[in-house]
Parts: sequence; C-alpha cells; structure tokens
Amino acid sequence: MLSDAIALERAECIRQAVASVRLPLDREAYSEFSVSIGVALYPNDGETSDLLLRRADMALYRAKRSGRNQVSQFEAAALAN
Repeated sequence: MLSDAIALERAECIRQAVASVRLPLDREAYSEFSVSIGVALYPNDGETSDLLLRRADMALYRAKRSGRNQVSQFEAAALAN
C-alpha cells in the first residue's frame, strides 16, 4: 500500500516535471505549463475506484481554487462543507 507521503511526493514530482517542460514550436519555446493534482488513497479515502476518483477530483478542484499548479490531498473534513 502506498503511503500518503509517497503518493504526495510522486504527485509533486509529476507537477515539477510538467513545470519544467519546454516545447519548441516554430521560432518560439513555450515554457509556462502547470498542472494541479488531486490525491486520494485506498482504502482510507474510499474502497471503490469510483469513490476514489470522485474524492481525488474534489482534491483537484480544491487545488485549483487555492491558486492552481499544486498538489492537494483529499480531506474527509471537506465533505462536511
């Protein structure tokens, strides 16, 4: 089973890799890419793939509302809001 810390670390590595992309096109190089990632873990955040996906999506949208280009972990307290 993947620990919270490892999952968040891997998601952060992905975020950083996207941020470092340089895409040459014609005479320009595009380099301002970002990604927000929501993380939900089995079994604490859900025991079905559907529930995990919905909760990761909730964490993703929290990351976007918080300024984008970041990793956010699902928090059960968010269900109360």
